[in-house]
Amino acid sequence: MAIWQASTAGAMLAQIVLITHAFGIGGYGRFAVVVAFVDLVGGCLNLRVGYASTTFGARWLARDARVAAGVFQFGFVIDLATAAAATVLVAALAFVVGSDVAGGGSGELMAIYGLALLGPGLSRTSFVILRLLDRFALIAAYQWLLELGRIVLLVAAIALFDSLLSVVVAVVVAALGAGVANLVVAARIYRRVHGLSLARPQLQALDRNERRAMLRMMAHTLIISYSRVAQTQLPTVLLGAIAGTTQAGLYKVGMAAGATVGQLIGPASNALLPRLSRLWAADALGELRTLVFRASVISAAAMGTMFAAVVVFADPILRFLGGGPAGEAASTVLVLGAATQALYGLVFWHSTLLFAAGRTAPMSVVSVAAAVVHVLAMLVLVPPLGADGAAIALLISQALVNVALTTLALRTLRAGIDAANDCAGRPARIS
Repeated sequence: MAIWQASTAGAMLAQIVLITHAFGIGGYGRFAVVVAFVDLVGGCLNLRVGYASTTFGARWLARDARVAAGVFQFGFVIDLATAAAATVLVAALAFVVGSDVAGGGSGELMAIYGLALLGPGLSRTSFVILRLLDRFALIAAYQWLLELGRIVLLVAAIALFDSLLSVVVAVVVAALGAGVANLVVAARIYRRVHGLSLARPQLQALDRNERRAMLRMMAHTLIISYSRVAQTQLPTVLLGAIAGTTQAGLYKVGMAAGATVGQLIGPASNALLPRLSRLWAADALGELRTLVFRASVISAAAMGTMFAAVVVFADPILRFLGGGPAGEAASTVLVLGAATQALYGLVFWHSTLLFAAGRTAPMSVVSVAAAVVHVLAMLVLVPPLGADGAAIALLISQALVNVALTTLALRTLRAGIDAANDCAGRPARIS
């Protein structure tokens, strides 16, 4: 997972460097606003099928691989249908508001970039299959090749055409190519392990009740995930519209630098979800509690070390990412972004545990509340403070999310262990 996430993070940082050095902070800001707008619009239809596919797929893989195949095919169908609808919606809105939030001619860039939504539509459930089958090494082995291909396409686009349009086209081609590659790999591995072809219809093996349960979870997950998308991308769009693309560029550069703190947690979180799902399904809550405790101890030490390192080397990092001394103006954003990542990293397991336990309804309430707080804080802080105000607003909302979800996760785990102790005739007690 670390190799996989590092290749993705490294490619994203390389992309920032290439664009800022070729087009400056303002040019990168315009590109960032285009990406944020597409993610924001497309995200309202993205059901985040991966969580439901992981939870239900883990239940069925050990019992009936054919039903599990139906779970995954249902995930693919929903993901592709919503991605296609999101692409159309983005194209419809791009020419209406594109110029207002990212400057003249941005509508075309947004409409083209909307096609990139189809790539993740193929990839999300593919990654679920590979993770549940413990093919993390395989993912790491080929993902860096896909990311390298993306960077090669970007370099060629900038060298040959020297325009943001060519950059957008290169990113779209890379996303679609990665989606197809991930689908092919996942289908082959599933057939090798279980002898079933995902190309043949298996949806009939998944009964109506299971489909409805998956859809309910997806609906709750949509609220949770879109709240996160809004908190990630809305600041960029607002900054582009209110303060200009340069402030948007500074915000994205500073946040990208600060996000390196959270890169240590991404692999752990992705590796934990299938394991926690299996442990929860097997009522192995003692093992689950031990896993969570050990993960917390390790993440606390890692977060402190990474946060200190990023803050100490803030200026050279920002000069490198920002295309020169102009990038140093994002230093406050970097510190606040790193603090946000470190705060999440201390208790990163809360969402994973709650998804495994199926507690998506209360998670959606917390996510909506945090999103409302975030938007209100941005409206107050962005006009006078620009990128710094957007970073402060994000830190406030994420602090609220982490406190609430950690409390909910601990109560869920305690209730599960108490129930298991009651069934076993032991005193209902958890230390």
